[in-house]
Amino acid sequence: MNIIQDFIPAGRRNRPMTNPSSSLYQRTMTPRYITIHNAYSRAPAARLHQYVKGMDAANRPASWHFSIDEKDCYQALPLNEVGWHAGDNLGPGNTTTIGIEICDYAMLASPRNESLYLQAEDHAARLCAWLIQEVPSLVAFPDCLKQHFDWSGKNCPSWIRARQNGWNQFVKNVENHLKEPEAPDLPVQNDVWYRVVAGSYRERDNAEMMRRNLLQQGIRAFIIIHKG
Repeated sequence: MNIIQDFIPAGRRNRPMTNPSSSLYQRTMTPRYITIHNAYSRAPAARLHQYVKGMDAANRPASWHFSIDEKDCYQALPLNEVGWHAGDNLGPGNTTTIGIEICDYAMLASPRNESLYLQAEDHAARLCAWLIQEVPSLVAFPDCLKQHFDWSGKNCPSWIRARQNGWNQFVKNVENHLKEPEAPDLPVQNDVWYRVVAGSYRERDNAEMMRRNLLQQGIRAFIIIHKG
């Protein structure tokens, strides 16, 4: 999975912990949950990300951490910053959760392409599995996974909720990705966590080669792309 980190400019209303006029200014979020949304937009991830970085989203204000479709994943906020996505103002939906917008342009196309949309859902489930493994402050799986509906009553993620047993299927998909082969667990003492960074590369091909080498050894590997 490639995660393109390209943050909303500091000081914008939709990046409240960097906005001096916000009550959240210079505070830090400890993420406890992951909130799943359907974007209900004709935009793929790249265009949805440009929207959240733009002034229209800043003026609403609206923001979330990840925009994801079947191919791409963009990160607009650091994981320790609040976004405006859950519809509960300063409630726990906004102030304790990582927001993921699953692009659903394939469901709004004519004709509808559900198989393509389900690839975006699977990509989001992979992202959730990665976050669950990477963010130690999250509550235990599966309780860490929330719907937008859980915080504000909005019918979102609408496409997941529209399918019979759709939410349970999504949670099961995350569980399946959590079971994928990875490096053996090492003993953890005193709640200490370790992150291993395999390297930084100027050329994409070199990063892909390292990722493939790690995967062949049974080690879960991701590429995070830093811009600027």
